Amino acid sequence: MRFLVEAVRSGNLPQLHYERFDIAPSDNDLLVSLNDIHYGANVSNFWNTYNSDVCREMMCRYLDRIISIGETHQARIALCGQMGMKSAETFTSQLL
Repeated sequence: MRFLVEAVRSGNLPQLHYERFDIAPSDNDLLVSLNDIHYGANVSNFWNTYNSDVCREMMCRYLDRIISIGETHQARIALCGQMGMKSAETFTSQLL
């Protein structure tokens, strides 16, 4: 936890580069859930290993699956929701 606090304070975190898209809703949008990501957590025990590298790999596999499902259904929009203990956020992304 101390590593995460120091990284936040120093600003030494991977940056997300985001450009907003104005997208009109369609009749075949995807609803994508992003919950309990725990980015920055470090776990290494008998049952599990989880850290930021594992999280990034999992997110890449998840994105590949989302794109595949989007292509199957010819979806052009993904509505992405993140639910947490104190917040609920939704953002929209253009798939293709």
